Amino acid sequence: MSGKAIVIFLFLLLSTASPALGKEWRGLAPLRSTCEDVKRILGIEKCETGDYILKDEEVVSVHISISKHPCDDKWPYESYNVPPGTVTDIIVTPRPGKYPRLTDLGIDLRKYEKAEVRDTPGYFIYDSKADGFSFNEHDGEVIGLNYFPSTDYDYLLCPGAARKVAEEAIRSYSRRTPYPGYGDLAFDEEKKYLDDFALKLRREEPETRGYIIAYAGRRAHTGEAQARAERAKNYLVCAHGLAPARLVTVDAGYREELTVELYIRRKGSPPPLLEPTLHPSEVQIIHGNGKKASARVLRP
Repeated sequence: MSGKAIVIFLFLLLSTASPALGKEWRGLAPLRSTCEDVKRILGIEKCETGDYILKDEEVVSVHISISKHPCDDKWPYESYNVPPGTVTDIIVTPRPGKYPRLTDLGIDLRKYEKAEVRDTPGYFIYDSKADGFSFNEHDGEVIGLNYFPSTDYDYLLCPGAARKVAEEAIRSYSRRTPYPGYGDLAFDEEKKYLDDFALKLRREEPETRGYIIAYAGRRAHTGEAQARAERAKNYLVCAHGLAPARLVTVDAGYREELTVELYIRRKGSPPPLLEPTLHPSEVQIIHGNGKKASARVLRP
């Protein structure tokens, strides 16, 4: 990996430092702002988690995460027990060529923990959980900022939340997969992706793990995601001779369409983040058993 194009977790730098640094961005503050604030400040009509393209000299886009559900054992992807429609964190992408120097920040770096991004030498994350603020730096340039709830709001964390604020910056690079994901394909088509994945995994050290992350669709059979992941694993073991211990299958929940993602993680690297987009209550479960249901789930 090389160049700024590999940076996954890009954030915006405020044009000037202020006492509110790390607390809010353009009037939007994690856990204190709502969808109505987002619509008013960005001048948009619809508010939801996603990227918003801005017509701005310094900013390309802003990614705003919006809470969708309260804490729920069956939906561990919300971090905070706040009303639906609450802003939880803000990531802003600056326009290329507008990265300021680290010395321009005007902040006390002694307050920040510094960590090199795994698998991305020369890229560092400075993180202050107390301020709810972190930024990325490469070769003396600040390539972005992230705004998230400070430790003052820890009392609102959902019990057992899958995504902890303190871990998000360090693990964020694992959001993307270097290998194409695929959807509801016939097995012969799926094998083409798995063959390429196996070739790359075999080139890695034996301790390297391959992750098969499966999401069922809005209409899904019981156990469909896990069945898809297991089918892929069985093929990789039987057709390519990969050791079963090197392959990790994950039922990651639900998205609009059935999706399988493939990741490779070296020893010591964190596992990929799971990013379902549908709450189980939004999914139509198709119950069934016998050969007909099995054939639909696996579709060989």
